[in-house]
Amino acid sequence: MIKRLRAERIGPIHHADIVFGDLTVFVGPQATGKSIFLQIAKLLADKSAVHSTMQRLVCVRKEGAGKKTSPARQLRRASENYRQHQS
Repeated sequence: MIKRLRAERIGPIHHADIVFGDLTVFVGPQATGKSIFLQIAKLLADKSAVHSTMQRLVCVRKEGAGKKTSPARQLRRASENYRQHQS
């Protein structure tokens, strides 16, 4: 679990240093970076799953070299592998 996240110069965020508690609420005007900050936190929380999925996609692509596999099928296969990995 992420306990603290710092960000600088990302979209509208000049500087942010957030310490997460049991309940952390983001409040502010529109277009100030709340959603971007949460997306970054989600990506970092899921980074190992994202990395392993990307690795599997690369392996699937290498194994299927010379075969025509649609991007939709590759994405479905990666999604199925991800769900199996989470179980």
